Amino acid sequence: MRKALFPICLFFALVLFGIAAYGAPKDKVPLREDLLDGLTFRYGGLYSLRAGYTRTTTTPSTDAVFNNQASQVASGVLFWKKPYSLRLEQASPRPEEMLTNGNTAWWYIPEEKIVHVYKDVDISGEFYPLTTFFDGLDELKKYFKISSLAESAGREGEFGFVLTPLKEGTYGTITVFCDKDSILKGFRMNSVTGEQTDFVLRDLIVNPDIADSRFVYAPIRGVKVLEETMEGGFE
Repeated sequence: MRKALFPICLFFALVLFGIAAYGAPKDKVPLREDLLDGLTFRYGGLYSLRAGYTRTTTTPSTDAVFNNQASQVASGVLFWKKPYSLRLEQASPRPEEMLTNGNTAWWYIPEEKIVHVYKDVDISGEFYPLTTFFDGLDELKKYFKISSLAESAGREGEFGFVLTPLKEGTYGTITVFCDKDSILKGFRMNSVTGEQTDFVLRDLIVNPDIADSRFVYAPIRGVKVLEETMEGGFE
C-alpha cells in the first residue's frame, strides 16, 4: 500500500501517535489566570463539540542548505464526543472522512472508493492530551502544568497556553489558543519529527447532540474495505 500522506498523517498524529512536546516558549510570559478562568467558565462540563476547521500542516525541510518547508492546508468540519470519539469531515482539498469511536479508526476516500480500517487502536493512551483537555476544562490545573505563549506567537489577537500532562507517562503537550474573551480558537501541535499542525476553529458549537453512530463508518456499496495494521506505521 502506498504511503498514507497528508490527511491520515495528521489525523493519526492527533489520535494514534499522540501529540508531541511543543517545547517551552523562548520568552516567559505571565500566566493569564483571567483567561484560564474564562475557559473554565465557558467550557466546564464539555461533553461534545462541533466546529468548522482550517488545518495547516508544515513539514520541516530535510535540506540543510535551502531549508525549504512544505505546507499543506485543508478545511472541513470536526466533531468530538466524550471520551474518545472524533470525526473529521474534510471538504478541501478533496473530500475525505477520518473517524474513530475509540477502538477502531476509519479513513474513507470517496474518490478512490476505499476505506482503510485500523482496529484495536489505543486511543485512550495516545489521545490523552487532547481528550484530557476537553474533559478537564473545569480543572485544568489538576491535570496539566500550564505556561503561556506570547500573543504574537503566530496567531494575532490570540493567547496560547502550553498544557503538559501531570500524569506520569510518555505524553506530549498541546498548545491551546483563545481570544481575549476566553473563546476557544484552536490548537497547535508539533510532532517528534518537527512537523507542526495548526487547527483554527470557527463556528464552534458546545455540547451538540451527536449520535454515537456518527463515529462509526457505515458500509457503502461499491467501497472497498482494506483492513490495515499499525505495525510499522502507515504504509
